[in-house]
Amino acid sequence: MILRGNINTLKDLAAENGVFYDKVLLKRLVGNLHFAKFGQKRNIPGNSGTEISMRRFNSLAPATQELTEGVTPDGEKYGVTDVRATVKQYGNFVTITDVLDMAGLDKNITEVTEVLGEQAAETIDNIIKAEIFAGTTVQYAGGVDSRAAVTGKLTGTEVMKAVRTLRANKAKPVADGYYIGFIDPYCAYDLMNDPLWQDVSK
Repeated sequence: MILRGNINTLKDLAAENGVFYDKVLLKRLVGNLHFAKFGQKRNIPGNSGTEISMRRFNSLAPATQELTEGVTPDGEKYGVTDVRATVKQYGNFVTITDVLDMAGLDKNITEVTEVLGEQAAETIDNIIKAEIFAGTTVQYAGGVDSRAAVTGKLTGTEVMKAVRTLRANKAKPVADGYYIGFIDPYCAYDLMNDPLWQDVSK
């Protein structure tokens, strides 16, 4: 580019080309949290150790034997299940210098606090998910006996089988007769292509 008037001559605009900095930061893609809101929460008071013990009385089978007048039945022993959980620490931090805090263009402390909060929430959700997936009470689609052996797609029939198993084992619905279910987006795609699902949704 040539500036006339005998002032200056530039062959390249790059040396004088500025960049406007927009201080309104872009929003991050924050994931949806699913697992944490359905778990039971328990508090351990301070100075009480890192392990909590929770007990559950086991159900008794229906008493279908008719009683005989004047005869005291033998009775039955009841059982208690002990469920334990151990507190574990998870965390992270980022470093921000005093110079960056004073001279930086962005509100670093505010933004980093939100980033760490997002990380903490996703950490909790992933840890709970891992505990759920590690459970031994499992029903695999197609009647196979391991996750690696599952080859078919999720269908409405398999969902109905899962509901049947829940009801047969006295699982209590959350509300209005419905159970909580978590589904992978790819499995949801397969399910939505099932004619049975399509008919019900209509």
